[in-house]
Amino acid sequence: MILSLTSGAQSSAVSVNLHNVHLFGRTGMIGERETGLVYKDEFRADQICRRYQKRPRKVIGFNEVWDDLLASDMIQSLKPTYPYAVRSPSARGIQEILDVLKKRWPRSSGLIAERTSDIVDYLAKSHYHADASFWWSAVRYCVKEDWLIWALEHSLKLPQFLGAGLLLLSQYPIVSSEFIPYPAKADLERLIGKGILKAVIQPPEGGRFVVLLTHLQEGNSPEAVEARRRQVLQLKKEKAASLYPVIVIMDSNIRADTTAEYFRTKNRLDMDDVFRILHPDARAEPGYTYEHCNSKNPYSAKLGVRSAPDQEPQRIDMIYSQGFRPVFCRVAAEEFISDDGDYFLADHHAVSATLVPILEGAESPV
Repeated sequence: MILSLTSGAQSSAVSVNLHNVHLFGRTGMIGERETGLVYKDEFRADQICRRYQKRPRKVIGFNEVWDDLLASDMIQSLKPTYPYAVRSPSARGIQEILDVLKKRWPRSSGLIAERTSDIVDYLAKSHYHADASFWWSAVRYCVKEDWLIWALEHSLKLPQFLGAGLLLLSQYPIVSSEFIPYPAKADLERLIGKGILKAVIQPPEGGRFVVLLTHLQEGNSPEAVEARRRQVLQLKKEKAASLYPVIVIMDSNIRADTTAEYFRTKNRLDMDDVFRILHPDARAEPGYTYEHCNSKNPYSAKLGVRSAPDQEPQRIDMIYSQGFRPVFCRVAAEEFISDDGDYFLADHHAVSATLVPILEGAESPV
């Protein structure tokens, strides 16, 4: 049972941002070579931090800060404004897998590195533009990605090459935190250590609340959808166990408003979709947070992807709340454009919300 604040407690608005920033850094490199996963990561991290210094929020939840060094730099850069920070465990990146393979086949190390680099570049490009090549389609039709990765993982004893990439910053004290791994995984993400970063936060005026920061399974294969369903159930369990109001901030990888999976997820969590509560007309205000084919998507320039007509814009970055009254929510895009105006500083737009704790016995007008 989640308790609301007592009528005698003071309450103030909690402003929160969610931002998937796609910062692979050295985890996306092979030796000193940047793969298609990396695009001006140090510069973008610095610029993103500058924007948050100018427009501070009480809490920021970052997705996809994979690199330890970049995460540490961001924490230090923002520490004057956000003195409290927690993050999920990390891993070494692609090089970790290469090192395992080199030990097994040292004479082929050069070829392995070259082929791995080509594969990573190809998969990165395919992520931003649906690939229709005959051979790739045939391989995926004949051999499920989930089966292939499972076989490689167990036969070669491949390690996780990425952690969860979660970074939570707060102006308020974080009185406790923990990382809760997801046992459910599928496809390539069998090699990624995703989970929930849970933090209990204490505003100075009283009234604790819980933030659950996460990044759900990507993909639309049956295995990916099932893994995501089980992850949502685990998220629901953590929410239900909280004695405080809860804010869930996540890249859900679920297209909102138009898919049955979105409505099932919303019903399972039994929480307010903050953006849609305040913007009920999905046609007039779709609130897209991820646009593959936007000309200012930074990876379009990196990978030479000009358009992806079969990949529509999506609202997948979500803020859910329980025990709060949503009073403001918007997709923050324009303030996260590079100084020269050429591209967005991340491939996802930030979501910004303001929530007011609900006093016990008071009814929410929303």
